[in-house]
Amino acid sequence: GREDRDGGWSKGSGKAWLWKGYELGTDDSSSGSSSSSSSGTEKRKLSKADRRSRKAARRARKARKHGLKEERRAWKQVCKEAKKKWKAEVKVATREYKRVKRQFREAVGTSPDEQASAEQVSEQACHEQGGMDVDTSASEKQIDPTYDDKCAQLVEMGFCNRDLNRQFLTACDGDVSAVVAQLAIS
Repeated sequence: GREDRDGGWSKGSGKAWLWKGYELGTDDSSSGSSSSSSSGTEKRKLSKADRRSRKAARRARKARKHGLKEERRAWKQVCKEAKKKWKAEVKVATREYKRVKRQFREAVGTSPDEQASAEQVSEQACHEQGGMDVDTSASEKQIDPTYDDKCAQLVEMGFCNRDLNRQFLTACDGDVSAVVAQLAIS
């Protein structure tokens, strides 16, 4: 219950609350206390109009507070839905990126584990390819712009000599696997 003096459970008696019994009318003047109590009751008595206006003001405050809470709930809901929509878009974009990356790796023919070893092999192949002598004047006349993507594929596979790659592509009619077979033989 309400233990004012012993436990301090009532409203308004927090940490720093201290019972000060000596201030509560320890003097024996009865006339002073009776006059103050009568004036206090007069102040407490309010007219019906005042009570109604206070109740109306209280209801208005509660209604305003309730309206603000509803607005905040609606705003939070909109924010949550926007966040869900954004997360779904990011998820779709991530899946699409991974799908394209996987297709590219399959087209190139290397997995992530094999990429490190493929880079070492490609360096060796570049050095070996650089030593070959091939007539480049004939290839410059027959360069087809559609072979640029296939040439880039060959470079990523480790065959760094672009001129030689283009020559083999024109000789093999753009067949990348045939070019790789010829480059592996030579």
